Amino acid sequence: MAVNPAIETISPQERKFFIQLSGSPGSGKSTLATHLAPPINAVIFSHDSVRSTLLASLPFDAAAKFTYEIGWTIAHDLMEQTKNVIMDSTCNYQETLDRGEELAREGGFEYWYVECLVEDGELLDRRLKGRRAMRSQRTGVGSEGAPRDAGGKVVNRKPVRLMWERCVVVDSTKGVEMCCEEVLRRLGV
Repeated sequence: MAVNPAIETISPQERKFFIQLSGSPGSGKSTLATHLAPPINAVIFSHDSVRSTLLASLPFDAAAKFTYEIGWTIAHDLMEQTKNVIMDSTCNYQETLDRGEELAREGGFEYWYVECLVEDGELLDRRLKGRRAMRSQRTGVGSEGAPRDAGGKVVNRKPVRLMWERCVVVDSTKGVEMCCEEVLRRLGV
């Protein structure tokens, strides 16, 4: 899919990006964010870092909700400073995408949705078990490593996917460098 021709006339240094990374736990969102941020001079908001901190005193659902509210506030502040923003979260709800799009539009930023896709459950499980997990992160694909709501029920939601020209789905089994190149190519940077 082509990038908007009006955007192509603006130099990469003048363009402003708001990128929502999405994908299942262990799909490589945070890894991609750290590689994607330098070429577009972006600041990363890590949902897991903030939610892990909030889980010290709040139940999972409340911590998740407050984390998004904190994220929107920080993203808005960064955008007012004309900083490019990458929101690193799973994007499990349509309202998350709607809010991101609205925030980008209000700030005059290009909104992009980037999903890291890994369809191999065994690979996801190995990745989850092989990482040093924060309090908010799964430690496996099965219910043994899943976060739980206030009632003890496993929280297991799939990311919502947008289907439009500013949606990039990368096969993150191919490595972070290839994924980063694909996203930058689609961004036109």
